[in-house]
Amino acid sequence: MRRAGSAFLLAALSCTAPAPSASSERFEVDGRPIHPACLLELIGWISDSDPVVSAVDVEGSVRSNRYSGGRVTKLTEGWEYRNPDKEGEGFFDYRWLGISPRGTHVVLTAENGGGSGIFYRILFLRLEVRPFFNHDHEERRWVLSCLGEVGMGDRTRDEAHLEQETLVIRSPEGQERRIPVPAP
Repeated sequence: MRRAGSAFLLAALSCTAPAPSASSERFEVDGRPIHPACLLELIGWISDSDPVVSAVDVEGSVRSNRYSGGRVTKLTEGWEYRNPDKEGEGFFDYRWLGISPRGTHVVLTAENGGGSGIFYRILFLRLEVRPFFNHDHEERRWVLSCLGEVGMGDRTRDEAHLEQETLVIRSPEGQERRIPVPAP
């Protein structure tokens, strides 16, 4: 049985993102979706003592022992991560809203630490390949960087979607906030 959080997340995120025009514009690396743990690294959610980092090695971070006990599940519109060893009965969900014309990925997240709150935020992210020198040769490394965020609060009923270079957040009453998407 699914917990109320997932059902609520799917209901609250009923907005639709435009379909990407090419596979390189999806929120994935080598055909695989970005692991939710990478986003957790960027927001420092796993532990209060963890620093919030500005960039994550996408492939390296999920191979670490830090996330070996977790489980990733595909939701109707997004991905969920659970790791009882790290956050008890809590969860972390994300839904990719799209990519701006200048290359900023916009992702809606929902976090629950095991209590009654479900905290939503929008992340503005840059995904790029960077060179990495490994002993005696150069390799490539996919890096996810956080360009900023917008807090949406606990159990929000607001909907969010991307319109070109603008994030639009609409309340159930129809009030809109229009936020410029930062450029990478």
